Amino acid sequence: MTKFESQEMENLEIAGVEYQRATLSVYTVRARGPEKRGYK
Repeated sequence: MTKFESQEMENLEIAGVEYQRATLSVYTVRARGPEKRGYK
């Protein structure tokens, strides 16, 4: 494995974590959104 390849792997892992965080935050906002507006 070359240095470039290992760098690519790290970038992919970081991208995956960022994607999961973004998806989770969007889901959380959607889940909490109705409660903030007064709906149950």
